[in-house]
Amino acid sequence: MISLKRKIIGSNVGTVVLASALIAVPVIILQIRSLKSNLTEKAVAQAENACASVNAFLQKPAVIVNDMAVFVSSHDIEQGEAEQSFDAVIKGDSSLYSLYYADTLPMSQGGIMYSNDGWVPDASYDKTSREWYSKGIATTQPTVTSPYIDATTGNPVTTVTRAVQKKGRTAGVVAVDIMLTDLGKIVSPIKLSKSGFSFLLDSKGNYLTNDNAKKILSANLYSEYPPLAQYQGRFASKTASIVTGGGMFIVA
Repeated sequence: MISLKRKIIGSNVGTVVLASALIAVPVIILQIRSLKSNLTEKAVAQAENACASVNAFLQKPAVIVNDMAVFVSSHDIEQGEAEQSFDAVIKGDSSLYSLYYADTLPMSQGGIMYSNDGWVPDASYDKTSREWYSKGIATTQPTVTSPYIDATTGNPVTTVTRAVQKKGRTAGVVAVDIMLTDLGKIVSPIKLSKSGFSFLLDSKGNYLTNDNAKKILSANLYSEYPPLAQYQGRFASKTASIVTGGGMFIVA
């Protein structure tokens, strides 16, 4: 028969184990919550820093189109002068692909389009069908087009554009094309772990930057990861929205 002493010892051991468990479990839960909170704060901080970098990246082209709008509005520029001036402004900056000005007349009616690279479209070219023109002509504030694949380079590009006012009327549009590959250089290094990844998306979930270049503007986050579709619209970042009119930054 088990002695009374052994029963008492066994009872005390059980009580100690139970008490330890009751103390340890809340502590572990608190530690897990704290870890999750720290990770969340870290993710938010990194995303905010990335968004600030993206917006800073877009400040230069915004300043350029504003300055060039003033330049065009105050000069009766000719093609040679425009080409030289535009080329000098973006020369040496690999992120800026092309700077140009187009008036409101159709090319078939004597319209003009001056570019830093000297390209002059033929009479069949319809400026008004391009998003850079339709978005730009509507505002005197720099605005950003949806990303697209440039027909010449095959690279993903977006355009900062705005209208030019001359003698009280809208005279045309100034625009500058931006290489999205340079945005990828800002976003890609930001990771929460060694195996993590980060990318920029448009409002529909299409990749604007990705370590796999083939996915840019051709693959969709929600198609690749269907469970995430329920969160569509919740990721939108106010600070990054200038990129696509509704973009977002994801860190994982």
